[in-house]
Amino acid sequence: MPIVAGDMYIENGDEPTPDQDTLFLSTVNADPTLHGVFMYAADDTQTTPELWQAFSLYPWNGGVTLPPQPIAWGQVKTPLGLYIRATPSGNKLGALSKASLVPIWYIDGNQWAAITTAHDQWVYVGNSDYITVVMNPANVPPPPPPSPGLFQAKVIPAAGLNVRDSPGGNKIGVLTANTIVEVYEENNGWARIDPTQSQWVSETYLSKLS
Repeated sequence: MPIVAGDMYIENGDEPTPDQDTLFLSTVNADPTLHGVFMYAADDTQTTPELWQAFSLYPWNGGVTLPPQPIAWGQVKTPLGLYIRATPSGNKLGALSKASLVPIWYIDGNQWAAITTAHDQWVYVGNSDYITVVMNPANVPPPPPPSPGLFQAKVIPAAGLNVRDSPGGNKIGVLTANTIVEVYEENNGWARIDPTQSQWVSETYLSKLS
């Protein structure tokens, strides 16, 4: 399989720009003799998040979908740490210590940032004395908040419940008995339990909670 290598890292102060990486990907994608790219080092999302963003959003021929990437990273500055809340300005869930680095998936109009894909943990990023946004997401359209679920349900079988990649599809995980899940979509006896990912379970083995 003919592949070529590209750069997504900093060396001796030199770093490619997102536009340069996108141009590289487009050039390779347009060459019928090349079948792919190896981006070195594409695992270093915390030091070059803007390059990861450009890489993950590139529409490669063949419909390959890369895992979603955060729109930014935040690093805590205050020695006292930073509270994590269940909603913007909501109840405290815990705290981040100084120098902690967290992914940012969404920023609302009041400068509250979701640090999980489920948007169930939030920190305030509006004060640069408390936290530094490593990547400025001003030019990156934020993903919309996930829609609220239809209802909650509990896993019934003592042996657990298989999670599949589509209704009746391949097994990708198992939920233990009594796990509480949020149901976001129903499809012929199957329930999607993730707001953005294709994760499905059989509704036969769920007990709907009021």
